[in-house]
Amino acid sequence: MKKRNASLLLFGVLGAALLAFGCASNKMLPGNETLIGGCKEKPKWVKKPAIKNTKEAKAFMGVSFRHSTERMAMRYAETDVKNKIIDSLWGSYGRNKVREVFSRAGITDAVIDDGTARDEMLEWKSKGYVRYDVAEYCTQEWQRVDETGQVRKYFKTWVLVMVDRDVMKRFLTDTLKAQKIKERKREARKNIDRALGLMKKMSTKDFEDW
Repeated sequence: MKKRNASLLLFGVLGAALLAFGCASNKMLPGNETLIGGCKEKPKWVKKPAIKNTKEAKAFMGVSFRHSTERMAMRYAETDVKNKIIDSLWGSYGRNKVREVFSRAGITDAVIDDGTARDEMLEWKSKGYVRYDVAEYCTQEWQRVDETGQVRKYFKTWVLVMVDRDVMKRFLTDTLKAQKIKERKREARKNIDRALGLMKKMSTKDFEDW
């Protein structure tokens, strides 16, 4: 009888220990994050937005973290993607495309000043010249325990937008026009006019590699 009571007592102690361990493991500790709503998994385009590219449009992804409302998370994700679009307009691609246009016009010594292109980028950002279509988005609701033990809820959003490839043509055209205004030499201005003439004839197909 004593052995039976001892066994029951042992099982009782073990049960209580397991219950306590289970409760402790389920309890959120400071710094821990838990997904409580929204899309369960991030779409593949979050890491590789280019998989959504088409011949007519280029895909860009924007992201925002830890915003108190879903609307704010979406707004900041769109702000992020707008900046990425603008930043992509000038760089190795933009420079090479301008050189290609000058080369097709038979001009070998023309150069677009980086400062002129950066000024145009700022102009486009401030005036919202870039237009896009929101193709998809993923919003997640999370909760996190802060250092004081309080549970905080917030939203994360990833947004995929499609930008017409003609945007690159418009930007380079505006940059060439701005460069022409700065040029003091008549010959340089004439070269830019020739380049602008060729740019005008270019189609979306000419920017498929953007």
